[in-house]
Amino acid sequence: MEKPDLKFAVVSDPHGYLPKEHWGLYNMRRAICMMAAKNVDAFLMAGDLSDRGDQLVYALYGELYRKEFRRNPPIQIACAGNHEFWVSENRKTDTVLKDFSAGIGEREENPVHKIVRGYDFISVSPFDGLSFSPEACASLKKMLTGVSKRNPGKPIFVLTHFPPANTVLGSVLTGSPWDEGQRQLRKILQDYPQVISFSGHTHAPVEDERCIWQGEFTAVAVGSLSYGMTNEKALNVISDILPFAREVTQAVYAEVFPDRVEIHRYNVTDGQEIKVDRVWSVELPYRPEKAAYTAARAEMRTAPEFAPGTPLLIRYDFGYAYLAFAGAKHDDFVREYWIDIAEHEPDGGWRKAGTYNYIADFYRLKKNRESWQFLKLPEGVLSPGKCYRFTVTPVESFGKAGKPLELIAEMPNTFTFRKTPAVYPQE
Repeated sequence: MEKPDLKFAVVSDPHGYLPKEHWGLYNMRRAICMMAAKNVDAFLMAGDLSDRGDQLVYALYGELYRKEFRRNPPIQIACAGNHEFWVSENRKTDTVLKDFSAGIGEREENPVHKIVRGYDFISVSPFDGLSFSPEACASLKKMLTGVSKRNPGKPIFVLTHFPPANTVLGSVLTGSPWDEGQRQLRKILQDYPQVISFSGHTHAPVEDERCIWQGEFTAVAVGSLSYGMTNEKALNVISDILPFAREVTQAVYAEVFPDRVEIHRYNVTDGQEIKVDRVWSVELPYRPEKAAYTAARAEMRTAPEFAPGTPLLIRYDFGYAYLAFAGAKHDDFVREYWIDIAEHEPDGGWRKAGTYNYIADFYRLKKNRESWQFLKLPEGVLSPGKCYRFTVTPVESFGKAGKPLELIAEMPNTFTFRKTPAVYPQE
């Protein structure tokens, strides 16, 4: 078996709190133990180590790192995230990076440049939780220029909390406070095709192939050790947090060979590799014109399909109505279901009542994924005694839609619909 030149792990977003039994820190320990078993050369932490800038959390992380990596500790590489700056209800900037660096046992530098087995790693932290200081940007550019001249064609691994703008899933600029930091990164990194960027922040499940992107350089989103999120709005998502979000506890592991970098995805809860048959592989030296993970992937995707004869059922339960159906199939996964509702009018026509998006359960642990979908219809849309047409369309992650199921049903006069919003299960 071919032996890699270098092995490293990347984790992000445990959002730690005291005590040490906190969920995020528990998953950090799982990730460290998993990567210790792989004897990694470097361990990268992409920010939001604490949820409120708690120095005691940094101390616990350092204790955990030393304990679990005691036999052969890897090189530590880390950056601060936006939550490091959210102390109590306020945001501060004056001592955050100093406290963060001291807490994890590192010198206060920004950016940080380390060489591991002949490969260059650079981490850079925001100076205010939102964007990067002019000095950090200038230093990052200087470092990248120097490394690229010294080792042309060799990958440069860049660690940040925010992803570069308009690259991986969750990095589209939306007017959020950290847009400027994402813009700064993209503007700098786009001049260095050798860069492989690793970032956290989005909490996007790494099952989604949009978590790797290639253009002027390569960008990878590494998921979260605390909970999963999506910035693509859906009716069954609360404040961007996915249903059963606790099952999204993920990390990536990379092996570097002379001609490629292989990136493996893991869920630390069950210790299983995610999509073993779809390991991400970045060819070296990187040439953008030969990139595999570009927007062109969308054109090659197939549409999800329901099995022939799949029934679409309606269920009434405690004042709520649900659509029930066996899930559609896809060679990757179904990401969403779109439900269109139309009300039958006296003249025989149909009046559109709304279109509603539901996130599917592709990110859940395999043992917990449902073969049937039960989607709760929105409150305040349906009325007793009226007739409706329901259309359910399966959609894969790049937006390709399959053929829909359709049901026409009259709501029973005897059923009373609740008018209070129902909370979807987040636990």
